[in-house]
Amino acid sequence: DMNNLLGKLMADSIEAGLRNVPNPGDSKAVRAYLESNPIESIQRLRFSPDSHVGLTDKDVAIVELKDGRWAKADPIR
Repeated sequence: DMNNLLGKLMADSIEAGLRNVPNPGDSKAVRAYLESNPIESIQRLRFSPDSHVGLTDKDVAIVELKDGRWAKADPIR
């Protein structure tokens, strides 16, 4: 479910900072690392100085079960 997916994304982001920043207690260094390196997770995360969301609308899809198969969801009306 969404909570598990978000937890995985957060855990992988935290792990990237811990593994790749010499002093993970330096929040500015962690931020600089996250803003300049993609984070591998269930989906590649890309943070920037302008956006700390990590994903864009091009990175996600909303699907629904239609006739026993997963398919792109119809637009919300």
